[in-house]
Amino acid sequence: PWVQRTKEPVNPFARLRLLCNFSYRYIYEDGERSALSQFTEPAFIPKGFDYAIDTGLNEGMTNAFNNVKVTYNSGGPLVKSIEVVFAETTSSVIKSIEIFNKQNLGYADNTDYTLNFNNSKIFTVISPTQLTRWTH
Repeated sequence: PWVQRTKEPVNPFARLRLLCNFSYRYIYEDGERSALSQFTEPAFIPKGFDYAIDTGLNEGMTNAFNNVKVTYNSGGPLVKSIEVVFAETTSSVIKSIEIFNKQNLGYADNTDYTLNFNNSKIFTVISPTQLTRWTH
C-alpha cells in the first residue's frame, strides 16, 4: 500500500496517531488469509519547530496532518475481501481498520482503491497467531 497525508475539516474526536504504518492482506474464497503486505512508511510529518521553554519540549513534534489516504489493491479473482490494517511504530499490536468485501462493493480485480483514515472509529486487534504466516 501507499499513503498520502491530507488535512481535512477538524473532527474533535479524531486524533491521527503519531507514527502509524499501514498494510493489508487478502481473504480468499476458501477463508484463508494471505500474509500481510509490506507496511508503508510512517504517516507522520511534524509541524514546525516549537520549543517550549517551560517544559523543555519541542511542541512541534505532532502530526501536521489529520487524515491519511491509504491506497490498496483489490487482488485477483480468488480474493473475496481485503483487510486494511495499521500499527503504531511504538507497538507490536496490529489493528484492523476495515474488511472490504469485493462483491458487495462492486470492486474489480487488480484495481487500486483508497481508504480515508483519521482514527475516528474503534478498531479490532488482530490475534498474534495471525501475524506470522509461512509462504511457499
